[in-house]
Amino acid sequence: MLGLPETIPSPDGLPTALDIGDRGLAARERYVAALRMTNKTLKSSGEATKDTTLMASLLLDLFEKITDSEPRNNKSWASHVNGALALVNLRGLERFQDPSEFIILVRLSTHYIISCVASELPVPDQLIAIQAHLGKHRNVQDPMLRLSNLMVQYANLRCNIRRGILSNGEHIGWSMELDRNLQMLDLELPPSWQYSTVLLDHKSDRTFDLYFDSYSNPRVCQARNVLRVFRILLNESLIQHYLASPTSDDNLALIGLAHDNIVTLACEICACVPQYVDCDGAAQQRLPTSEKMELPDQILDQILDRGPVRAGHLHTPDHQLDCYTLIFPLYVAGSSKAVPDVRPWAIKQLHYISSHFHVRNAEVVAEVLERETDISPWEVYAMLGSYAFAS
Repeated sequence: MLGLPETIPSPDGLPTALDIGDRGLAARERYVAALRMTNKTLKSSGEATKDTTLMASLLLDLFEKITDSEPRNNKSWASHVNGALALVNLRGLERFQDPSEFIILVRLSTHYIISCVASELPVPDQLIAIQAHLGKHRNVQDPMLRLSNLMVQYANLRCNIRRGILSNGEHIGWSMELDRNLQMLDLELPPSWQYSTVLLDHKSDRTFDLYFDSYSNPRVCQARNVLRVFRILLNESLIQHYLASPTSDDNLALIGLAHDNIVTLACEICACVPQYVDCDGAAQQRLPTSEKMELPDQILDQILDRGPVRAGHLHTPDHQLDCYTLIFPLYVAGSSKAVPDVRPWAIKQLHYISSHFHVRNAEVVAEVLERETDISPWEVYAMLGSYAFAS
């Protein structure tokens, strides 16, 4: 009745991000072992409702999305978040009261909503109930909660577009309202979410302009890039639908406004990149000390994915993860026809992230941009593993 699976399905095939030889094979073996342990746990109602079981489902979801070659067309792509949602229902929302438990619900909610956005599926009522429960116990003005609620609207908009139930005018109206709400959220972000702009005397290979933006927290940068990506995609869609409408002065003005929005948002994405990738400049503070880098060879292999070591410094896994979350925003900014100058710069940064930080998927996405093929951003997002900007 609750939709709780008696067992969690085994993976259908695991290429893509973890298809890297011995380490990929070891990861698959651990994944299968984790599936067996979780399936055993699900047979006990007491164990099934524990935080650890819910977190295990989310971790399995992470692995499935990172490694699935056709994630959005594969039922297993949503199986783990569906299972996690069923575990929440089994336990009962009223039993989630501690701050640590709210964090689990936020993580589940975010992952599920993003899955709905990418799959063009409606957000289920159970997720809406979780959002409402979080709203009762957190500040309703909390930026993450507001962004999450707007993501629900975006997911449902994409679902309605796929179903073909919106007229051109309705599509424009819904998209404009959602973009206004996202812009309002951006303008009302608290001081802790703001960034400082650093002016430069000259550009480097890692800077798009004569400045870069510095964020106090990588998670804030990631969340703001989520907002920017949604707004760019909304405004790209608006331009297409304005062009499909009868020509008028109003439409021409709206096309100009949408174009300006995309330019601003794309430049903001570009400005956040140097803080994480420019190891000779803005990212120097992210480099570990020499003492910390005196590590055994086997640990260095894990950190570097057995890639070549640049003389002088290495990078921590956290630093590499922060660079990974730049890939999708760079793709969205670089693929926009409204900002053609961004494409070659984004390609250059993606190649650099791949070679310098040993992030293989950055090279794959750079090649997609170079081919200038008409690939849906959500195809690229799915290939990156769903956690491309929601780490």
